[in-house]
Formats: sequence, structure tokens, C-alpha cells
Amino acid sequence: MNKKWLITIGIILGVVALGVGAYFAWQNRKQIIEVIPEIIGGGITPIEPKVEKLLMMSSRQVKTYWVQEVATSSKIIYIAENGSVVEIESNGTEITSESGLQGVDIEVSSSGRWIFSKLGQDGDGVIYDGISIDRIRDFIGVDNVAWGGDGKIAMIIAGNDSGTIVPQIMVQDIKNEQAAPQKIISLNVKGFDLQWPQKESLYLTQPPSAEYVSDLWKIDLGTKKLSKFLSGRGLMVQWSPLGDRALKFTTTEGRGHKLAVIDDKGVESMSLRFITLPDKCVMATSTQMYCAIPRDQEALTHMVLPDEYLKRSVYFQDGIYQIDLTTNGIRAIFEDEEPKIDATDLTVLDDKILFINRYDRKLYSLQLQ
Repeated sequence: MNKKWLITIGIILGVVALGVGAYFAWQNRKQIIEVIPEIIGGGITPIEPKVEKLLMMSSRQVKTYWVQEVATSSKIIYIAENGSVVEIESNGTEITSESGLQGVDIEVSSSGRWIFSKLGQDGDGVIYDGISIDRIRDFIGVDNVAWGGDGKIAMIIAGNDSGTIVPQIMVQDIKNEQAAPQKIISLNVKGFDLQWPQKESLYLTQPPSAEYVSDLWKIDLGTKKLSKFLSGRGLMVQWSPLGDRALKFTTTEGRGHKLAVIDDKGVESMSLRFITLPDKCVMATSTQMYCAIPRDQEALTHMVLPDEYLKRSVYFQDGIYQIDLTTNGIRAIFEDEEPKIDATDLTVLDDKILFINRYDRKLYSLQLQ
């Protein structure tokens, strides 16, 4: 009798235990369901949104862009293909200016304070205020320009030399409305590119091509002396913001490309371990550079560079890398397969790199951290 009673009690306790266990299991399941994010289509929606490293900044195709320093912050501004001037706010919102800006060639000063726009192939040019987009001054017969760091602009412009119209290089102080253009030299350099990386030195270079050896000429603004600075087949030179060093690209008839760092005397200080074009790099500091580097380096040996690239007959698939200019070391920043990137016009802004993607002509930002 006692034995049957004990068995009965055991069964009852077991049922109670199962019930209690089922109850707590149901409570725990309820709590877990409340914590687990919603499952949609077999995937888990994260509790916090994913932070994208690469972001498309512009909604429209970009002709050019710049960073404008204002008070304690920076503004990103771009000119769309239709001439609209668009400001990108910190939250990504785009504000389109009522004033448009047309031109076949647009050059912006390093501070973003002034803009030069060449209106057509006949050489009519206009300088705009970079903040208000007001028209400041008009010029006639301008072939090419380069901004200095102090509100001055150098121009290759048609000038009157003893009754003959010849190309001249002149410097105009934009800050001083009463100042007349200063003639530097008369020189038949129509079609040459103009650079002003150092306060007292202008540089002239022929359009680059693998088909011939081109020269880079230096003009001393103090003495107005002209001297040959560099020569090379396919020569391209991109100066650092301080003008103390530059990237030099050259090639050979056998398509043996070379990329090197030079100092302000033109002397090579480092031959880099990879090939890319200078306008796909930006020197952030004296020891650090960021470059968009084509991943298929072997394919470059079959390309006529820089000609095919400049004509847009070839496109690259780049990774973005940090280069140590003291050790020649390379660190990957971005190597994803998608989206395809062929980056140009790089700018470092705080903790990100800005660039234009040649595939879609949109402006992108890439987080460095």
C-alpha cells in the first residue's frame, strides 16, 4: 500500500515538474523572440543598421567638386553635368544653388573661394565667387589656367606683343579688383597644361602621350626665367598640396611604365612598387599617400598609357590603398569586388577619402577607419 502511494506521489510530482518546466521554457522562448531581430526572407535584420564603408555622395553625375572651408567646418560642393551647383550637407542632403555654372573646363582654387570657368573653345572665361557664385570678372582668349595659393590665378592668354597677338602667361590678383594683369612671359605654349604648386614657380607641360617625349618647363616668377625641368615619354606629374614633392609617371616604347616620387628639384626619391596614374593618388602628408591602384597590374603592360586612359578607351578596377612614403609599404583600405571603382580626383577630408568614380561619374566617400 505504501509502495503504491509513493508511486502515485512520484507521478504527480513529475507531472508538476514538467508543467513548471514547460511554463519557464515558454517564458524564456518569449523573451528570446523579443530579443532576436525580425527575420525577413530567411535573413536576419540587424538591431543596429550596418555602417557602410563606401557611400555614394552625389545623386547626379559630377563634372568637378571641391571642399570649401567655412568657419569650423567643411562643405562639399560639386558641379553637376548640367551646370547645377550642389552643396552636400553633413546628413547627405543635397542643396542646389539657384545659380548655375556652365563651362567646358572648370578650375577651382584650393580653398574653394574662387572658380574659373572656360565657356568655350574660343577662350572666353569667367571668374566666379565660390561662395555666392556671383560673376566677378571676364576674360577673353584664355587657353589654360592654374590657381596659386593666395588668390592669384595664372593664365595662358592671347596678348598683344608689339602689335602681334601671341600667347602670353599672365598673373591676375583676384583679391585686388583694381590690379591689372601682370605679364610674365610671351611664349607659344597654346595647348600646354599649367601648374602652380610653389609660390615662386609655374610649370608648363605638353599634353602627355606614350607616342612622344614631352617636357615639363619651369618658370621662375621672380626672374621670369624659363628652364627645362623634366622630360619623359608619357610624362605626367601631380604635385603635393605643399609643392614639396610630386608623383611622376613615365612609360617606354615597350610599355614599361614607371611611377616615382620626386622632390621639388625633380630628383627621384622613391620608385613605387606598383603602377597607377598620378591623378589617382593624393599625398595626405609628407609620409603618407592614398592611391587608387588597378588590381590587374599585369594588364597594364598591354595598355598604351596614359593615352588609352585619357581617351576613356580603357577602364580599371581599382582597390584603394594607403602608401607609406618612408618604407614603400602598402595597406589595403578597400578591395571589394562591387561596386566597380575607377577612382580619380582624390581628396582626403577628415577620416574619409572623396573621389569621382569614372564608371558612373558619381562622387563617393570612403571611410578610412
